[in-house]
Amino acid sequence: VEVFREKFWRLGDKVLSLPSDSKTNNQTDYDSKTKAHLSQAHTYGMQNFEDIIERDCYYVDKTPFIEQIEESNMYFFYIRPRRFGKSLTLSMLENYYDINKKDKFDEIFGKLYIGQNPTPEHSTYLIIHLNFAEVAAGLDDYKDGLDNHCRLVFNFFCDIYAHILPADTKAGLQQEPDAYQVEVSLPEMPGGRKEDLSLHR
Repeated sequence: VEVFREKFWRLGDKVLSLPSDSKTNNQTDYDSKTKAHLSQAHTYGMQNFEDIIERDCYYVDKTPFIEQIEESNMYFFYIRPRRFGKSLTLSMLENYYDINKKDKFDEIFGKLYIGQNPTPEHSTYLIIHLNFAEVAAGLDDYKDGLDNHCRLVFNFFCDIYAHILPADTKAGLQQEPDAYQVEVSLPEMPGGRKEDLSLHR
């Protein structure tokens, strides 16, 4: 007697199915290999969008929301429980807008909705990523810990965008150990628009 005639493993929009004529003695081997494959490809706990695409992991395409984001307010506050994909979504947006990822846009987004329907603002921004979970400090010295974290992030920002920022940007930041504020001109934006970039602690 055939115990299972058909079995599906569904994640996102990918489906693996067991052929209907498979025999019971082959099913255990099939199920173990399938489960191993799904375990390797699952994105639980992964927060780097580019890694997920490069490793061909399962990903539910949320890029259609980019169009709605650009048509909505300027500021967003995402309120979701842990493990709801907040960090991964921000990583996706970071990869989409980062001017340094312009040459890899098709590679990263080519198979997704937004890769086939890009907005004019894709790959046009300088991105700064502050993760306050990485601040190594307690309540009594949090200000110092925050300063140190911001200093590391801003120095990294100056390094990766050195080909765009004014030559003295990093030196100017290092002269202000307790507060950061620098104004630079971004490249011309879509539609001939130009914007200034201000960094504030």
